[in-house]
Amino acid sequence: MADQRRTALGKVVDMSIISAKHEKTRAVGNMGVNARGDIINSNNQIIRDRTSRIENQNNKSVSGFADTTTIQAPKPPMEELSASELEFEQDDIELQEEVVKIKKSNKG
Repeated sequence: MADQRRTALGKVVDMSIISAKHEKTRAVGNMGVNARGDIINSNNQIIRDRTSRIENQNNKSVSGFADTTTIQAPKPPMEELSASELEFEQDDIELQEEVVKIKKSNKG
């Protein structure tokens, strides 16, 4: 009974009972949810419940971090590359070194 409040007239109101009683009622606003947080349609039928919304958001935030990293396929040995591929690889290495230098200079 931690959610008990006293009104201006001195009456004790238990807010947890009121929120439990009205959790299926449409919330005021333009989000289209009930007081519990379930997504509802115009007939107040639950389209997606709160727990699945929370699980989906958690999966996005946890897996979203892994999605930002890229896994590159292993490159063939330099000896097996043609002249144009070798030139491209050398240019790529030089660009990566240049990027590292720029990042170091911006930090310091």
